[in-house]
Amino acid sequence: VDGGDCARRAGDAMNVPVDTGVTHKVVFLEQNWALDRDVDYLVFVGVDGGGTATNCLVWVVDAEKHAAGAFDLDTGIGVAATARCMTGAANANSAGMDKAVANVTTAIGLAVEKVFESFNEDVDTKYRPQAAAAGLFQLGQVNLPYGPDETAASGRKRKNAPPQRTARFRLAGVTLGLAGCDSAASAELWRDRLLLDEAGILSDTLVVDSDAVIALARATKGKARGGAVIIAGTGTVAFAVSHDGKSKARTQGFGPAFNDVGSGHWLGSKVLECTARALDGRLPHNIFEGIANGNMFEGITNGYLNDAEKIVARAALKHIGITTSVTTTEGDAVDMFEYQCVKARENCREDIIKWAYKDGPSPAWDKVASLAPILFARWGKERTRFYVDRILNEAARGLASALYNAIERVTRKGTNEFTVALVGGTLTYDVYRAKVIEHVKTLFEGGVNSVTFYDDPCSGKGVDVGGPSAGAVEMSVRSFEAYVAQNPGQNVFRDLA
Repeated sequence: VDGGDCARRAGDAMNVPVDTGVTHKVVFLEQNWALDRDVDYLVFVGVDGGGTATNCLVWVVDAEKHAAGAFDLDTGIGVAATARCMTGAANANSAGMDKAVANVTTAIGLAVEKVFESFNEDVDTKYRPQAAAAGLFQLGQVNLPYGPDETAASGRKRKNAPPQRTARFRLAGVTLGLAGCDSAASAELWRDRLLLDEAGILSDTLVVDSDAVIALARATKGKARGGAVIIAGTGTVAFAVSHDGKSKARTQGFGPAFNDVGSGHWLGSKVLECTARALDGRLPHNIFEGIANGNMFEGITNGYLNDAEKIVARAALKHIGITTSVTTTEGDAVDMFEYQCVKARENCREDIIKWAYKDGPSPAWDKVASLAPILFARWGKERTRFYVDRILNEAARGLASALYNAIERVTRKGTNEFTVALVGGTLTYDVYRAKVIEHVKTLFEGGVNSVTFYDDPCSGKGVDVGGPSAGAVEMSVRSFEAYVAQNPGQNVFRDLA
């Protein structure tokens, strides 16, 4: 991260109101407060805003240990507290700007409040967490005295009273990595919405970038160069940066209207396509592949995929809330896919069309993407594995080719090794992740470029302190350090009246 581009002194306010109407989940992950001395804390905020969810991670770092280099975000050394808050979608292109901003600001506000709630549980600061967070946001720093008051009610100093301590919290860095924020214009639009003069917060540094950049930052210790990333959540994008940081390339990421192959929306669309065919009773279109090649047996075999489509369709309708069970005139309960229940299928057809279009001319992106896990669940099943495998291979090849193209576009002379991160909700499924890795390795085999896959050290530890939001925190740390280097001798902390 170039501190010259992103460093900002307190003076511009960033509006971060908590919207009580936003669905959220706040988690406090760990704490290790220093209570035996006056202490200064640096607060770093990282936001990963995707097409389905926003994930805000807050790290509170002991300023003394940070200055001495005695801290590590992955191991927790020098980290006093960590909190996380999850809210809804932050892609302004799909959710709308107002909703996206509300989700981001609420995630930041509640995560910071959770930090102060933890501190208040360990010591009596006499401050409400909400008031402490408001002070941090509005002033960029809040000083919290804690411990027993040395002065008695008579005004005399108590004998043998332990000294009262003060903890100073400084908002050192905020980084937002947002899906759909792929240009300087979109980043500026977000700043215009966040940097308001009223009820705002002050941060020493602010970075607004895409979700691909923070994911890459996580894999490269905050440098965000010499690597590449595939994000496959609701949408998908491949992003690569040369080792010198001068060349960047992005492939896919156009959105559902452009059929970005391999995204959750693309996979969910395949499920809907399959459901429509099953409701109509149509045979899969690839039945003609064998017939056209003069292989009638292959055509007949492909025809049996119709059974797999019924199974996938049944799961999709159940997910949506539409039953496939109907009652015959004799009073028997039957499945409409197993019998010629024409009227039931027509009713189901109307129900799924209403589901798809009730919010507008096209279904919400995250609603379609929510169907993707059906394919991962059916991959290992005997009657659907062959059918699902075809879809997942096509999707994985699409992601692999997008990554290959992005890396090729930033390649310089000679052999280059790129660190590659695979992130996003769909890539948490082992079968899909393995297929993408397999196809990526095939494309790069024997070429001038090589890839090393990044394995997040915090994954599988039971505490969710890793991922792209941790990359955003690391970018906040780096941008703050760049700011300090540009202002030597300046004391970051200040006394407040």
